Amino acid sequence: MRIALSALLAATLSTTAPAQDLTPKAPAQSRPIAIVHATIHPVSGPEIPDGVIWFDKGLIAHVGPASDWADLKTRARFAEAPTEIDATGKHIYPGLIGPYTQQGLLEIQSVRATIDTVETGSVSPEVRATVAVNPDSTVLPVTRANGVLLAGVFPDGGIIPGRAGVIRLDGWTRPDLTVREESGVVLRWPNMRPVNAWWNTRSEDEQLKEIKANLDAITKVFDTAQAYAKAKAADPAAPTDLRWEAMRSLFPTGEKDAPRPHGPRGV
Repeated sequence: MRIALSALLAATLSTTAPAQDLTPKAPAQSRPIAIVHATIHPVSGPEIPDGVIWFDKGLIAHVGPASDWADLKTRARFAEAPTEIDATGKHIYPGLIGPYTQQGLLEIQSVRATIDTVETGSVSPEVRATVAVNPDSTVLPVTRANGVLLAGVFPDGGIIPGRAGVIRLDGWTRPDLTVREESGVVLRWPNMRPVNAWWNTRSEDEQLKEIKANLDAITKVFDTAQAYAKAKAADPAAPTDLRWEAMRSLFPTGEKDAPRPHGPRGV
């Protein structure tokens, strides 16, 4: 009986306990901050040996020589005296950017419930990767601690798995994290050459047929999306299809043929 009651209690606690947020969140900036006398590496220009970075309300307001700081303080007319951090002898670099990631979509490879990278179906341009990002993912603070502050988030699976977005790796909620909800439609281009490895049991002809089928499927998707864009341009009251609506930005006017993916047509 004691064993049964213990098991029941453990099951009850495991189902009612709230999710634990392990991600340390930064508080909102309450006053202007200036980091002075550091060596600043802007990347887009020469390094500044004795520099100042002034940021306010979470945004960088000025980067330049530390000698400018006294004049900047006078002209800015701060409502509250800024906090100054003396960084003499230290170096400041811009945050790194992860251009192609699945941050917040993938937690533990062996636990299916923590993987949200693939949508049902092979063509789903209406899917936005940033909507599925988990702001409490423990992967985010680890990545941020290694200097990556922004990341491109890409969906996976199928021909067109969805739309990529950009997130910052610090925030309480998904809207806090999101920098750009949409950064383009993702097209997964198929392998264009037969694979002759020892582990591949399919013949070269079979692989070539599959390559052609994949290219034909891509062509059909873009032809359909372009036809929809033209129909909507001609009649805005035409029925809306969320799938093709998501691709209308690829055909801005719908009046002329937009560039399409090209591949060898003879395979």
